[in-house]
Amino acid sequence: MKYNKYIDRWIYLIESEEIKSCKEQKMLIKWLKNKLDNEDIIIKHEEIEKAIITKEKYFNFKLLDWEKFIDACEYGLYYKDGSLVFDEFFIMIGRGAGKNGHISTDAFYQTTKQHGIRDYDIDIVATAEDQAKTSFMDVHSTIELNPKLNKAYKNTLETIRNRTTNSTIEYNTANAKTKDGRRPGHIYFDEIHAYINYDNIKVHTSGLGKKPRPRITYITTDGDVRDGVIDDYKKEAQQVFEGTIKNSRTLFFICKLDNEDEVNKIENWEKANPSIEHFPELKNRMIKEYQNALNRPSLYHEFMTKRMNLPHQDETRVVAKWEDILETNKEIPDMTGKPCIGGIDYASMRDFCGVGLLFKKDGKKYWLHHTFINSNSPHLKLIKYDLKLAEKSGLCTFVSTPTIDTEMVAQWFIDKMNKYDIKAIAIDKVKANAFLDAFEKVGFKVRNRSNPNGQIVIVRSGEYTDTMVYSIFEDWFANHSLIWGDDSMMRWYANNTAVEPRKNGNKVFVKIEQQSRKNDGFMALVHATSIQNELKEVNENTQIWDSISF
Repeated sequence: MKYNKYIDRWIYLIESEEIKSCKEQKMLIKWLKNKLDNEDIIIKHEEIEKAIITKEKYFNFKLLDWEKFIDACEYGLYYKDGSLVFDEFFIMIGRGAGKNGHISTDAFYQTTKQHGIRDYDIDIVATAEDQAKTSFMDVHSTIELNPKLNKAYKNTLETIRNRTTNSTIEYNTANAKTKDGRRPGHIYFDEIHAYINYDNIKVHTSGLGKKPRPRITYITTDGDVRDGVIDDYKKEAQQVFEGTIKNSRTLFFICKLDNEDEVNKIENWEKANPSIEHFPELKNRMIKEYQNALNRPSLYHEFMTKRMNLPHQDETRVVAKWEDILETNKEIPDMTGKPCIGGIDYASMRDFCGVGLLFKKDGKKYWLHHTFINSNSPHLKLIKYDLKLAEKSGLCTFVSTPTIDTEMVAQWFIDKMNKYDIKAIAIDKVKANAFLDAFEKVGFKVRNRSNPNGQIVIVRSGEYTDTMVYSIFEDWFANHSLIWGDDSMMRWYANNTAVEPRKNGNKVFVKIEQQSRKNDGFMALVHATSIQNELKEVNENTQIWDSISF
């Protein structure tokens, strides 16, 4: 035995390829071995055994190798000062692997005298009450069916309390307004793939540190929210494994496919779900789901995202791969005085209105965006994106008037004229009428035959413009020449946009979901791009552009 028999066992399974594993598991093992070999770490084998024996005794099932590995890292690894090597756990594992069972056994053990800490309260947090109650009810039922445990615990449907240690288990929904002030020992956040920001996490963790050996566990499948909490943790895992982040006390345990093609071989599914060979009924269920999913795109998306932890994009429909969308996050140079073209789009002035400016410089295209949002929009509660953070970042402005004031939008362009050389502003024909009066009041003119130098360019709506711009975007995204900086709202907009082919070969941009996934800022870019040929390239040492001016 080199480290601990449970840690050694998992290392052997991964390194020998006795079980199939993803690159993140291999990186974890390499990183952990280096940590255990080179840091002053004490391994308390008896603490690990107590935890595993107690769990298996009262829950009447054998823990799997991956669970024992995590338990060994959680209960057995200490620094010489007595602090935990790992006080935070990020576990991303495929649906059906037993994540709720892991929470149940872990939470139960930490209330027992074997764990050895009094008043070690446990919070299980999820976005929905049913999900939060799942592990809680597992523990509740285990106690209820065991006469010895029934005497040892006060076991209600709201709180489970060990009468000897006074440690409790409670479940909570992720409501940032309800649980501030609680002082837990361990908090489990179940299914954090749905978290768009850290508001609920901060509230529930604010009381940590007031009990010995505080811990946090994030346990989840992957999901559809991009640029949210789960993506942050996946990125951080890579930085920890690569050594960019040092001295991390988070154990990142990630199970997923490495690429989409791997789903075609059932033996690869173990990469996402290391429990699959131990649960024959689960395996058969997954095979049936996969067969159904092959002919049903929505089921395929669910299977890849939840079972395989590999969020799926139908590349025949998406505007751009998520990896290419992320490449837009590069620094935007100072464009003061540079020529640009504006774009506007909205679906309803009672909802969102996106605006922006498109620049060309040194082979790159730069997009500066802003969104006006009607705070009375009924769709706001449906949106899975952190609009308040976007507002703090200056990406959007909330207005409380019954409709978004078109004069306010026009004034945004007037203000930008003080810094940039706006050559034209594009808006589609269907939506132009709402803005014409507002723009004419501040001196903008519509371009037409009698006024060929007008600044407001009315572009064709829908299929014609979308088809023309689609091929341009294919090039810009694939070659990473489109840049809009660290604009999470534009990333959200782009990821919300699908491409629908027409029988004649044309393309139309559509929202993936009409109410909760907006794309107004992206469509404003579409309109500006439709007249981007009017904007000549600006080079570092020379500035050449069209003669269109105010």
